[in-house]
Amino acid sequence: MGNSNTSSLIKHKNIITNQVLDKEEFAQVDLCSKKEGHQVINILIETFIASRDPLAVWCTGPPFQPEAKFEKRLAKATRWALRVMNLPLISNGIMLCVRDPNDKEKIVGGVSLAPPENNKLTFLVIMKMMLKCGPPPTSRFNYFQPLEKVQHDIRKKYRKCWYIQTIGVLSSMKGKGFGSRLMKTACQLADIEHCDMWLETESERLVKFYQGFGFVVFRQFKLKVPFRPGLDTCTMWAMVREQNSSEKQ
Repeated sequence: MGNSNTSSLIKHKNIITNQVLDKEEFAQVDLCSKKEGHQVINILIETFIASRDPLAVWCTGPPFQPEAKFEKRLAKATRWALRVMNLPLISNGIMLCVRDPNDKEKIVGGVSLAPPENNKLTFLVIMKMMLKCGPPPTSRFNYFQPLEKVQHDIRKKYRKCWYIQTIGVLSSMKGKGFGSRLMKTACQLADIEHCDMWLETESERLVKFYQGFGFVVFRQFKLKVPFRPGLDTCTMWAMVREQNSSEKQ
């Protein structure tokens, strides 16, 4: 199984290099080296902390006073979650980065992708990451059952499906088309391989952004704390892009 996944990963990377990134519209996008993969994760962490990502805020829990204490806990929870979710994809997935056109050495954003044959973090991988990153900084990471359920349902319906784990651009570089460039690259890969693709977002604003790339809402759901079900929730949208959606638009 390990050798099979490795050969599949090599195939994916060859397709990206020879059939996607050779196009002029993707000139600023690159496959990440291991070092660059870590840079991308740090950018994702910075972006999610700066934007006060709704899921990260929910995971952190009700704000404490003073506000600075909550912000510190928010940063810790965000850093932990994004490292646990993305570190395995440096070696077992695809990490793409986008560069500043005025400074080719500067990475301004990135996206992490889990391939169809490895789009589920196994228990052993998660345990390994916990040993590296430490245990969850908040108990709310135990209340992800609705998310796990929708992921299971998507995998069951769409057998050959890429998963967009995380995408982000430096706060100072947002609004310049870098995020769109990363999304187009990922969608192009899925189309060439005749694969479906899915993601989750906790931002209603981003639902419309992803719809522009052919994604449709598979399910809207809420994460809840058992003893605060009506007061403390995080709304999420699971979205699916069926294969070759760019041809249907």
